[in-house]
Amino acid sequence: MVFPDASSRILVAHGAREAEALLLGEVSHWVEQVRRNPPLLSAPLRILVPSRSLREHLAALLVRRLRPGLAGIRIQTLHSLAKEILEGAGKKVPGGAPLVELLIRRHGSEEPQLKEELGYLRDGMGGLVGSVVDFLEAGLEEAHLEALQEHLSGLDIPAAQRVKAILRVACAVLRDMRELGIAFDSTLLVLAREELESRVPESLAGRPILIHGFADATGIGLDFMETLFRLTHSQLILDHPPWPGRWSEKDPGKVFTRRLLQRFSGKVSLSEESTGPFPPPELLLFHAPGAKAECRQVALLIQGLLQMGVRPEQIGVVARRLEPYMEAIRSQFMELGIPFSGVSAKGPKDPGYRSLLALEELLLNKEQSKVELWLELLEGEFLKLPRQELLMACRCLGAVRIKDVACLDLARISGRWPKGYPLPLRLEPEQEGEPGPPRGRIPLEELEALRNRASQLLETLTSWMRSEKSFLEHVLSLEGLVTGCLGWSASGPWTCSLKTLLEELLRDAPPEFSLSREEFLLVLGEQLEKSGGPRLGGRGGGVQVLDVMEARARTFEHLFLIGMNRGVFPRPVQEDPLVPDFIRRGLVRLLPDLPIKEEGFEEERYLFAQLLSSSPRVSISWQSSDEQGKTKGVSPLVERLRLETGLEALSVGFPLWQECIQPSLGPGLHPPKEYALKTALNRQRGILEPLLAMALKDSSPEALIWDPQEAAKGRVLVLEEMDPDITTAQGKARSALPGPYLGLVGPVRRSGDPRLADLYVTTLESLAVCPWQSFLRKLLRLEPPQDPLEALPEFSWAQLGKLVHRILESVVGGHRATAASKDLSRHLKKKVQPVGWPLGAEELESLAFSLAEELLQEEGISLRGLGRALATRALPYLQVARETDWPQQDSLVAVLASEVEGRVRLKEGQSRALCFRADRADLTPEGILLTDYKVGKSISEAVKEETRRKHFLGQVAAGQRLQAAAYACLELGAKKTTGRYLFLKPELPEAARVFLVNSQDEELLRGFREVAELLMEAWDWGIFFPRLVSPDGKKEPDQCKYCEVSLACVRGDSAQRARLLRWAQGVVERPCPERWEALFLALWKLPEAGKGQAREGEQV
Repeated sequence: MVFPDASSRILVAHGAREAEALLLGEVSHWVEQVRRNPPLLSAPLRILVPSRSLREHLAALLVRRLRPGLAGIRIQTLHSLAKEILEGAGKKVPGGAPLVELLIRRHGSEEPQLKEELGYLRDGMGGLVGSVVDFLEAGLEEAHLEALQEHLSGLDIPAAQRVKAILRVACAVLRDMRELGIAFDSTLLVLAREELESRVPESLAGRPILIHGFADATGIGLDFMETLFRLTHSQLILDHPPWPGRWSEKDPGKVFTRRLLQRFSGKVSLSEESTGPFPPPELLLFHAPGAKAECRQVALLIQGLLQMGVRPEQIGVVARRLEPYMEAIRSQFMELGIPFSGVSAKGPKDPGYRSLLALEELLLNKEQSKVELWLELLEGEFLKLPRQELLMACRCLGAVRIKDVACLDLARISGRWPKGYPLPLRLEPEQEGEPGPPRGRIPLEELEALRNRASQLLETLTSWMRSEKSFLEHVLSLEGLVTGCLGWSASGPWTCSLKTLLEELLRDAPPEFSLSREEFLLVLGEQLEKSGGPRLGGRGGGVQVLDVMEARARTFEHLFLIGMNRGVFPRPVQEDPLVPDFIRRGLVRLLPDLPIKEEGFEEERYLFAQLLSSSPRVSISWQSSDEQGKTKGVSPLVERLRLETGLEALSVGFPLWQECIQPSLGPGLHPPKEYALKTALNRQRGILEPLLAMALKDSSPEALIWDPQEAAKGRVLVLEEMDPDITTAQGKARSALPGPYLGLVGPVRRSGDPRLADLYVTTLESLAVCPWQSFLRKLLRLEPPQDPLEALPEFSWAQLGKLVHRILESVVGGHRATAASKDLSRHLKKKVQPVGWPLGAEELESLAFSLAEELLQEEGISLRGLGRALATRALPYLQVARETDWPQQDSLVAVLASEVEGRVRLKEGQSRALCFRADRADLTPEGILLTDYKVGKSISEAVKEETRRKHFLGQVAAGQRLQAAAYACLELGAKKTTGRYLFLKPELPEAARVFLVNSQDEELLRGFREVAELLMEAWDWGIFFPRLVSPDGKKEPDQCKYCEVSLACVRGDSAQRARLLRWAQGVVERPCPERWEALFLALWKLPEAGKGQAREGEQV
């Protein structure tokens, strides 16, 4: 059939602006006709466009340009027109597009060769979807199958057999689509074209249609447009953009349009049109170190344009792919107050969308789902305790996945912890001398409820898997699961988001279509991905943030083309591994519209040229490096442009220090936070406080619990203390003193000061090692963060020591002192019952394992087998204790009590006593023997006794090994006391195992009293400096490497280390230091007191 009307033609424009001008000219001409002949409004002028983005742009443009009024114009996509044709004919518009991919997977698994090649991969049949859709959109029909397979039979290669199987899959999908009455997007065009062939609707007959923005289309799309040209008065405006840099020539990328031209060649008239020359765009090129820096400069440029009065909707920001830039665009534009909107780009996921993603993951992984994922989904009555406490309990119990929770042994848990399962989370600070602070507990009934909910969920999932069901049955099963097993409210936001998603599925799904649970979840996941969550930015207003495909044929007053890096734009074009291009070229003779992947290079060049023709002012930018500093290459499209134009690219710096690279746009406006940051970095402290107050108020005013002015004032004061400004007299004076953040907190001044509580000798030992650590742990009661899964589970020396102590306490049975009888003096008059070693080897091993499991559970460590390993490690230490105190089978020890306390006064009339705790008190013929067990290194392993004693004296002088000396100072009437260190490490020589201190050892006790008095006085004066470096300033102490509270220390801060050293040197040079200065210096030099003898950082 010949084309009936000569008005059907193709107009070729030279660039996006010229193509748009041609369109506006045609519309203006039609508007004039309507004004002269109003009845023409009975049928609209149709403008067909390839995307929603272009439709919205043209609608706004026409309203703005063709004032005062505009009516009778309808802007549509091809799919919108196809639906209108079908609905106008009284036919149902088929849905079910999400099911097409499912059908492809089903039929793919029925092909032996495809199953062999792809079946072992996770969702291997999903790899077929792209290849099959290519065939379907190229217009494949079952009638083509025989000829295509005949051609492939002539190719003696394995790939030909695979393509035959793929063609059979595609034809099977076509049959199923017809039987089920479903269709994917391109199928609508086929149905609409068939309807047009049978009858042209009155709304289209003889009516003008303008087709704009197309450079190519799928085979089905080209078929539909060809039918429109043949049966209606249609005009296609085709863009052949100019060559970037050679603006008077057409870009070679125009070959991308050849398929469209070939389809209409000889059927419609083709004319080159021009509305007048459009000058080449003004180009600006720059590169930046990372996406944030690139988007910051774009934001500064846009901010300048907005200040000059440019409408934000006339500004475009375009990237080949927006995903890598969305966070940078969002953060930088919002900081500079730039309004913006994406079209299809999605912003940060809101809670409702995140919950649906988590639900999908839970349904896919079933019993293997992680506990934290499941707990995040529980709501309402199903979550009576905080999620973090439940998660910590599950982790401590070794329940990492839902199936582990469902298998919890509640009988064992209730038998060991009848008052509730203890968490590694203290409710109160640990008190010195107390057996242990109360811990948070999970009630047993809550653990049982949690286990029952996990079991109920797994049972529901198992029953759901048993048979295929219809869409509606699956939807009802899912709704029942979220309300019955997860506690979602029927009217809650998560449930509403899910219902909206499911309603969209049910709208298109054929009621008789049955599918398995896995298939339903596959379709649900695709629908969820399609919905994508909330939009990026606003709802259409503001700066237009688009990807390249959305920007096709659009025009802008100012265009910012970002992300012009190698491997990004042009995009990497990859061959289809299942249907390679050399096979596709052979099939093109039979299926002309089958896409050739290599032609994607031509598309990239065409898109770049069209973008540069879309605006009179174009900024092109790329990343010179990524956020980690790795160099990134520039796009070859930009390199070619620079060669043609000779333009040089500007370089911009990091976001905080950037200024607009176009001074004509004026100075940029920055948020208060950035002014405060720059002020601080430039050390302009005089104006920092008001800027900081503004920044705090601007950042999150609803989250502030203090007045911004007061908070800013406090932060500046902290800054002045931590980093004094030595350029001022006040700063110099402040830097000459350590100050409170370096541990000088001042003397006791009020009755509630925690330093007035009982002072234990172990606290003095920790004060000597590191005063700051002692301040954090003993006074502020800080503890390291608790997370059972933060690192690989292991047991430490401290845990080994705790276990050995607990086992030895159990050995002496009922002799442990109670809370009311800790004082040793209470046990002196009671009748002593000698204690033998009560346990055999198997009983000891069983006791060790039981106590090790309990200890690790308390500390939140649940790795299976670690308790056995810890118990096994402890057994040799217990053997040493037995051989030392119970050398014979019938040996007896007169144990007074275990875990007892005492108080000693260092000199007559001293008001404050020093407290201690002993692991065991024994009655001996000489008096009372107080023992302190140790599992670490000995005081000395020297051979000679006088050398060992010298080492002992040195460590006491350095403030270490004070327990035994404190024991020996205890006065119990006529009974003498002896302090003993018993080192249980099996590898130690016998001579290094026991160290005794008795009340007659004047030399050692004198050294003990001197250092203890010094430490007690320093404690009361508030001398708690961090021991960042040795007194000689040469190295960091070893204990810093394993300090648990180092996060609350200035360790590693060279300025603070130098400040401490300067202060210490200044005190040394001062002729008459004050008392607190003398205490500081003595405590600072304390490690030197045992130099060459004391052993820093040893485990005890």
